[in-house]
Amino acid sequence: MLQVDMRDDASPHRVDSVKRRKVLKTVGGTSVALSIAGCAGDEEPDVGNGNGNGVDDVDADTGDIDPDEWADLEGQEVHILTQESSEDYQRYWQELAERFNAATGAYVRMEYTGFGMGLNERIAELVQAEDPPELSHLGHPDAATYGDLGQLADHSEVVDHWEDRWGDIPDGARFTVDGNDVFLPMLTNPYTNWYRDDVFDEVPDTWDSQLAMAEEHDEGQGGTRGAAFTMVTGDTNTTQTGFISYAWSAGAQFFGRDGSDAIDPVFDSEYLDETAETLEFMDQLYEFSDDNLDMTGGDINQAIGNELSYQVGWVGSRPKFYGEGTDFSGEIRPCVWPGKDGNHTPWGHVQGYASFEGADNEAAMEFLRFWAEPENFIGFYFADPIHNAPVIEEIRDSEEYQAELDALPDNWNVPEDLPFDHIDITNELPAETEPPNEHTGTIYDSQILLEMVRDVLVDNEDPETAASQRADEIRDLIQ
Repeated sequence: MLQVDMRDDASPHRVDSVKRRKVLKTVGGTSVALSIAGCAGDEEPDVGNGNGNGVDDVDADTGDIDPDEWADLEGQEVHILTQESSEDYQRYWQELAERFNAATGAYVRMEYTGFGMGLNERIAELVQAEDPPELSHLGHPDAATYGDLGQLADHSEVVDHWEDRWGDIPDGARFTVDGNDVFLPMLTNPYTNWYRDDVFDEVPDTWDSQLAMAEEHDEGQGGTRGAAFTMVTGDTNTTQTGFISYAWSAGAQFFGRDGSDAIDPVFDSEYLDETAETLEFMDQLYEFSDDNLDMTGGDINQAIGNELSYQVGWVGSRPKFYGEGTDFSGEIRPCVWPGKDGNHTPWGHVQGYASFEGADNEAAMEFLRFWAEPENFIGFYFADPIHNAPVIEEIRDSEEYQAELDALPDNWNVPEDLPFDHIDITNELPAETEPPNEHTGTIYDSQILLEMVRDVLVDNEDPETAASQRADEIRDLIQ
């Protein structure tokens, strides 16, 4: 059974759960409902084929599943929000849902929010309607915010389960409230600089080398540019993430705690010089980029493949993925995000899944435990090849994961094209303070830091003035 609930507006909706026997009898045996709230690039999903979800029917292999090993959740529902909506991901989720149903009897309802702000808007709708999702994709900053608000369930037992099954989750990837884990970190997409190795004669992994390569190879307006920034607000946060990573390499810090232990911006005070220096560097580099006032995140990660730029920053490996089919696809290489004077502290972009208070936490936690088996999670990490790197090193080193790396297309050079070497030097915005900054989800999603970059690069404001104004705006936001 594949049930599709197309959502044309932002109003809360519900696809009613039904018991497994009735589901299998009435709709043909698939145990996942699909609700598409939006796709990357704001395009309507393909709903033209017989099942209505844009993908062919999936006949999941469930022969290895022993229901006696899993909880009996007959008739219970797991509503999952996720941003990934490609056909490969939809197939993966449908297969996983069928396997989980075979193991537990639970019914899985998928909802695809697309990238950008849609995920948090949808969470807000569901929480306000007192119908929170059993599980949602969350980045580390949003886990910090929802966790501090007391809206996330205790995930300590399921985190322990994953660590017992595989190995330690890095401390910097976890977020705890009162000593309890409030989400399951699953993946990391280190902010990475992707570039054309057949064009650049120097690896652009420092401010100096990145700027030099951009200036040397920039072809000007209408040609392939030496660099690319997106300046669109309300979309993905790639330029904001790049700015934070640049600034960290220069020794900046964005937030601290004042005398009353409240979060306060410090990039306009004790770290103003480093912040201004970073903005000045980005302004120099922006000379070799189109203005990109209408270039979305979906466009920027295809910029190299579409020959719009010779280098782009992105979380994960999509610039390589979208270069497939070009005659230079094998020459698209990753390097650590450029740092000042060879210092590197890229954003780790840790993400995971979390269950909300008021949802069916029992079913949610059983799903997360079920997910810890390699036959259930490997497809998640490879629906987009090596884009979502496992946060646990032992999973990256596992036989199952390495077998998938060996099967990558010929244009992937392993290990040279894997941005895994950067994982151990990454940072997360909540981790700037102790305890972690509980407002980072709100701050990051507001995109005020991106607006500060726009102030300087697009509107030619003085960096120190921009920093002061935007810091005050953040103070008003989090009061």
